[in-house]
Amino acid sequence: TFEASRVFEHLTSLGVKPTETTYALLVDAHLINRDPKAALAIVDEM
Repeated sequence: TFEASRVFEHLTSLGVKPTETTYALLVDAHLINRDPKAALAIVDEM
């Protein structure tokens, strides 16, 4: 999950706009790692 978050942050810092799919994959990564608080934080960011 750390790696997925790092890539996500890097891409957004470059100006790449995340899509619904990007957000969904990041939420899934957090849920797979049993981190519902982080998953909800991503949903709130959407």
